[in-house]
Amino acid sequence: MFGTGGGLLEYRASLLAGKGFAVLALAYYNYEDLPKTMDILHLEYFEEAVNYLLSHPEVKGPGVGLLGVSKGGELCLSMASFLKGITAAVIINGSVANVGGTLHYKGETLPPVGVNRNRIKVTKDGYADIVDVLNSPLEGPDQKSFIPVERAESTFLFLVKFKMASSPAVLRASRLYPWSLKSWAQLLRSPQMKQVGRIIRVPARMAATLILEPAGRCCWDEPVRIAVRGLAPEQPVTLRASLRDEKGALFQAHARYRADAHGELDLERAPALGGSFAGLEPMGLLWALEPEKPLLRLVKRDVRTPLAVELEVLEGHDPEPGRLLCRARQERDFLPPGVRREPVRAGRVRGTLSYRQNLGPFLGLWTCSELEVACWSIGLVCWLGRVLLCWLWLIITMKTSPRPWTSSIWSTLKKP
Repeated sequence: MFGTGGGLLEYRASLLAGKGFAVLALAYYNYEDLPKTMDILHLEYFEEAVNYLLSHPEVKGPGVGLLGVSKGGELCLSMASFLKGITAAVIINGSVANVGGTLHYKGETLPPVGVNRNRIKVTKDGYADIVDVLNSPLEGPDQKSFIPVERAESTFLFLVKFKMASSPAVLRASRLYPWSLKSWAQLLRSPQMKQVGRIIRVPARMAATLILEPAGRCCWDEPVRIAVRGLAPEQPVTLRASLRDEKGALFQAHARYRADAHGELDLERAPALGGSFAGLEPMGLLWALEPEKPLLRLVKRDVRTPLAVELEVLEGHDPEPGRLLCRARQERDFLPPGVRREPVRAGRVRGTLSYRQNLGPFLGLWTCSELEVACWSIGLVCWLGRVLLCWLWLIITMKTSPRPWTSSIWSTLKKP
């Protein structure tokens, strides 16, 4: 589940489904006949969703897991605390106090934590900083907004952005321990931390991601934008492209690059520092592909199937490949969408006719390889030789043994 904004977002569910999960993307407001706002929410609606998922034939059970972001994470925490059948919950930047509206469940009510709009700060970029707007649920009447996580029988994973750890209402995991949080530093030093397993402090930098535009599949002659995000500032990396042809022969190209000050790399702006090519060559990793074995050529025999190009980002500039940071795969087609391919067998003509349907007529174009040109040339020479031999035979015959029918032909040939 996602946070404020409502509606139904399915992309995360579909991605997780590709990993082998049965995933229900759940809308809870501002969608079809659901409430237009989240001022009042009833946990019975979420309980119905859990029961539906547990009863589905594609769900193994005996429990389900939850994944929520922001307000969605907070609701996942409430579901795990009040409902049965929840075995695991991942809370991403969610609160352990009820925020933004009243939550009801079977006679119990969690009021929203209080808000002090005077604490809104405006950054130099013009953005509103609302980290300190919510009251602390550790004191005063706002303690009633705490979600009773002590009732939960689930396993939790809390993911929290480090800067948000000081927000009073975003105390997250600290609510699981019987103490008063003064600061994030106190959380790390507190002896109460012995009551839990461990806290892992993760650097804020994201994992490296290789971005291809267009992604997935495109035509072989279509330009592709290659970019890498999530690198360290000025990090040296090597990009490598590889593919195998229809016979399994390997073709590869590589180039060395350096990320910019933000840890990003865009081949449209960053020049290659060496490798299979150098300089600003956005498509260099494709046109510079070379065979692993010499004297091989990259020839596509069957245009109905694509060639799969694998792109890898490797650490460092060493001659030997470094640690693999990320990779992506792209299939490049040779038969564009809408093109019809017809084998031709007409008389002695053998070939394939390709055209876009319902858009003709078109200019005719004949294509052939060097081998085909050589065969046609040899055939043409042989045919001309046979014509010449027949011509000589006819002349000799008419001169040596003239007949009435040859005399007229001979007289005609001698005319200028």
